[in-house]
Amino acid sequence: MANAREQLYASLDVGTTKVVTLVGKANPSGSIDIVATGYAPSVGMRKGMVVSPEAVRESIASSVQQAERSLGRKVPPVVAGVTGSHLKSRNSDDPVNVPMSVLPANGRFNEASGNALGSAGRLSDAVGMRVVQAVPRSYNANGSGDADSSGMFGKSIGHGSHIVMGDVVSVDTLLSTIRSAGVSVHSLALEHLASSEAVLTSEERLMGVILADIGGGSCDIAAYREGSVWHTASIPVAGQHFTNDVAAGLGIPPNAAERVKLLYGSTRFERVDAKETVDAQSGAGAQARPVHRKTLNRLLHDRAVELVRLMMQRLASNGLIRIPSGGIVLTGGSATLPGLAEIVADYGKCQVRIGVPSSVWGLPEELANATYSTSVGLLLWAIRQNAAAGERSAHPAAAAPRSGGWFSRLMGRQPAGAGV
Repeated sequence: MANAREQLYASLDVGTTKVVTLVGKANPSGSIDIVATGYAPSVGMRKGMVVSPEAVRESIASSVQQAERSLGRKVPPVVAGVTGSHLKSRNSDDPVNVPMSVLPANGRFNEASGNALGSAGRLSDAVGMRVVQAVPRSYNANGSGDADSSGMFGKSIGHGSHIVMGDVVSVDTLLSTIRSAGVSVHSLALEHLASSEAVLTSEERLMGVILADIGGGSCDIAAYREGSVWHTASIPVAGQHFTNDVAAGLGIPPNAAERVKLLYGSTRFERVDAKETVDAQSGAGAQARPVHRKTLNRLLHDRAVELVRLMMQRLASNGLIRIPSGGIVLTGGSATLPGLAEIVADYGKCQVRIGVPSSVWGLPEELANATYSTSVGLLLWAIRQNAAAGERSAHPAAAAPRSGGWFSRLMGRQPAGAGV
């Protein structure tokens, strides 16, 4: 049970297959203590979007209440993730003057600041779209150029931004569904960028890198150039589609297909004996049915190739013909499918690694898993956003952030990764 006086932060990852709630506190060393967790199967989501608000509400409530029982009180306002094919992004090189009060350090915008930018009428004139996140890529506070917004103070700031917009109905449905579960929302964050917080290194961002977060319902892509986000996209193909292909191809129920995929699945099929079989079982007490492993793997291979081609086509259509030197970092629950990284490396002609939340954050071992990259990233987002706002309010006339503060120490910590 957490101390009532402790400053706590919370994240809510509403995915297609699971809902994860994390509550944590920041240590003076820059690490994070996880003080409560909640997990529930997700029902009512499709391809990262809410299709059955009532079902999603129940899933959220189950996850959050589990965390609250451990915490001994209500979770604090959450930073919730948003994704889906309804999201559109673009880069704006035109300066946009916005009040400094809505610009958190490091360019992390909450819902209110995103709306404030949108209301200026400079970001988008798309009907039915709302600014979900605007990430500054260059800065000019009161006429002084800088490459980082941290510690900038003044009346206004001009910047080129990476702007992410979402369908108003989809965004509002997500927000209202979360709130209907009795959860207060501090802000929304793009899941692609949240996962990047947890698994990418500063060196990878500077070299240029592609993050591909392959979850249950979507593959979320974030491309970085020279340390800044350059492109984001969500492809509505991911783990559930692998499972559906197995179910259809082998003529077995979806739950049996998911089970056999996780236990025996791989994208490697060439050297598998055509006579080798594995048992596909729906669950405890159900009669097992033998299926050919070579057929299973061939189905997974073909879907993996399609997904990688879609990724490459999406990047190429936005001007990224060659993969940057930082390569591709795969994360998300479906990224660990055996053989998938090799297919990505072959098609991308680049180094590939599986990204997991790094041990530098001091996280429990069970969270050091690609499945929880978004959940951990959202919590990091919540902590950094609040810590940065606190440092600015404590020093309103400062020209730079405080040295030695928790925020500065956290910014100095980066996950380590090696190419595969």
